[in-house]
Formats: sequence, structure tokens, C-alpha cells
Amino acid sequence: PTTSGEFSVLFMAVMGQWAPPLMPYQAWRINQVTNCVPALALRVDPADPDVMARPPIEARQGLPTPVFLTRILLQGLMIALLTLIAFRIGHQVSVPTAQTMAFAVLGLAQITHVLNGRSRHSAFRGLFTNGWLWGALAVVLGLMLIVLEIPSIHDIFHLAPLTMTQWCWVVGLSLAPLPLVELTKGAAWLFKRINSAHD
Repeated sequence: PTTSGEFSVLFMAVMGQWAPPLMPYQAWRINQVTNCVPALALRVDPADPDVMARPPIEARQGLPTPVFLTRILLQGLMIALLTLIAFRIGHQVSVPTAQTMAFAVLGLAQITHVLNGRSRHSAFRGLFTNGWLWGALAVVLGLMLIVLEIPSIHDIFHLAPLTMTQWCWVVGLSLAPLPLVELTKGAAWLFKRINSAHD
């Protein structure tokens, strides 16, 4: 979802004929920081307890399955929309502020979204069972905040300082993937229960 989210942000900005929400070196920074470390930590995440009870994937479907691809695209689109909302809010002040808010939301929302990817079930199930993951998220969050808050560093990436109000928008939009995906998981669980009751 993270890569498709970045692509969607740039694609929708081009189609809307907006100023670029991200500069190439800003997108590179997000890719380097938010993708690698959490992905390594997820390798040691405990498997779902019901993983062996799931039916096997049909051979003709292949990997990834259409359902999995759809989920990736939709969640990437969600992150893109949240990023563009931040960009439009910041654009009321200036383009650098808009790009900074987009950079912050795109990077921080991906950190939040890592928790969604742990399981098909709720992200809150076994939330603290993987200490490595929390350590990785803390490192990535720290690196993002260093870039955003230390003037000598954020000047390198052409980022603007954010006000408290702008930071509130950034935090709210960055946390949004967690409840949004939880709602879809809950709806999928309810739909499955209803179908099972009718069988």
C-alpha cells in the first residue's frame, strides 16, 4: 500500500494540475526511512493463531490473489487521499508548507499503517507481542521527526516549519489509517458471520 499510495499521490496531483505534493528527494527519503526497517521487524511478527485453519489458495489464482491486490490498491488510495488532504490544507499557506504537510502525513501514515498489516484480524490483537516492531517504529518515527523539526536538516529537504494547528492536522490524518482499516476489517468479519449463519 505504501508504494501505491506514493504513486497515487503524484498521479492525482498531475491529473488535478496541482503543484507537486512531494519533491523527488522527499519521496526518496520516505522510501528509505519508512519501508525498510518496519518490514524487517514484521518478519518476526507472530503468525495469526488461525493461520493453519484457513483454506488453501486455489492454484489458478496465483500470488498475489485478486483480493490481496484490491486491498493493496484501496489502502494505497486511502493513504494518498489523506496525504492530498494535508497538501490542500497546507496550500492555503504556501506550497512549501503544503509539501511539508504532505511529506509528514505520507511518512507518518505509513508508520501507522504497519500495524494494520500485521494481521487479517484487528491490529489491537496481540498489539505488543513483537518488541522488534515497536523498536523499529520508534526509530522510524524519530528519524521522521528529526527531518521535520531540526532546521538545519529540514532545510536540506526544503521543508517548512509547521504551526501547532498544522501539526494537529498532520497527527490526525496520519493516525486515520488505523481506525479506517479497523472498520473495514470489522465489516468483513460481520459479513462473513452473516453469510455463515445463512449457510
